[in-house]
Amino acid sequence: MGNKHGGGKSFSSTELTPAYIAILKANTKFSESEIRQWYVRFLRDCPTLKLDRKQFVTIYKQLYPHGKPDNFCKYAFDTFDTNGDGFIEFQEFLIAIRSTNQGNLDDHLAFFFDMYDTSDDGQINEKELTKLITAMYDLLGKFDRKYDKDPKKRAADIIAKIDVDGNKKITRGEITRKGVQYILDSVVQALVDNSDRRFIYVEMAFFWRWWNQQSDDMREKVKRLVNESRLEFISGGWSMIDEATTHYNSIIDQHSLGAEFLHDTFGECARPKIGWQIDPFGHSREVASLFAQVTFASRPDI
Repeated sequence: MGNKHGGGKSFSSTELTPAYIAILKANTKFSESEIRQWYVRFLRDCPTLKLDRKQFVTIYKQLYPHGKPDNFCKYAFDTFDTNGDGFIEFQEFLIAIRSTNQGNLDDHLAFFFDMYDTSDDGQINEKELTKLITAMYDLLGKFDRKYDKDPKKRAADIIAKIDVDGNKKITRGEITRKGVQYILDSVVQALVDNSDRRFIYVEMAFFWRWWNQQSDDMREKVKRLVNESRLEFISGGWSMIDEATTHYNSIIDQHSLGAEFLHDTFGECARPKIGWQIDPFGHSREVASLFAQVTFASRPDI
């Protein structure tokens, strides 16, 4: 695990000097203002500016009081600790935030793939996936693990669906191809074949990547479907609001980015009419207020 995203570099500093800010801007693409905001929050929660494993686990125990986060935290901490020194320092924290929040789809994919790829061989096998699914079950306090919910069976099913070359392992390319491209290809064709069908889509980051790879003919088909309201976008954000995008500014930024893409690509007909959120962070009062201000007609949460 260790130094995958940060190149093994460590720029320790307890003050936001101009030189340190310049390094952080170069490595994270955050603005100076954003860096200072994150610095204040990190310093408040971690006065030493170094978060150790025990502190990391404590934070997750507060977030998931009904679960057992120790096992999951091992994977997450090792992925966050880019220089492998046993601490999450401020610049590593920012890199992690960048990878899970404001980065592009490749950044997100690289970050989470590294968490699964414990052998560092660029592939995820069934054993690795089973261990992480088990850790996630522990984290969430899920005790029913029989039949289809068995971690080993779920891992085998996931790999069987995504594995393209039949080696019983999955790569980043296979995840992108089978997890995004295949779904949208199939949906568009199904909508074209049957005019009674409708489909709603959320998280523009994935759609944007797929869209950029399509032919002019496919794009025209999609535009017709959107214009006919048979392909509808809900919420319109670049991603869902989860642990990585709970900050008020982040919620606004990523929804603005998604809305801009939809408007520039499809026009007014693609404007989302419904807000949708699948996790508990979507129930915060900030999100409810923002969704009300953009005049969503409803907000069905799951």
